[in-house]
Amino acid sequence: IAPGQDAAIAISEFWKNFKITLQKIHYELKNYDRRIINNRPSSLMNKVLDLQDLY
Repeated sequence: IAPGQDAAIAISEFWKNFKITLQKIHYELKNYDRRIINNRPSSLMNKVLDLQDLY
């Protein structure tokens, strides 16, 4: 393995796991009762819901 290749592999693995985590969070939020989200808008929830545009 060439120098620097380790880092590239690590970043690639991290990003893959990060996207999987985002998808899980998004899936969990979608299962929330939408009325709760609409009645209590949380800037964090809104930001996470906006992440669906990433995939």
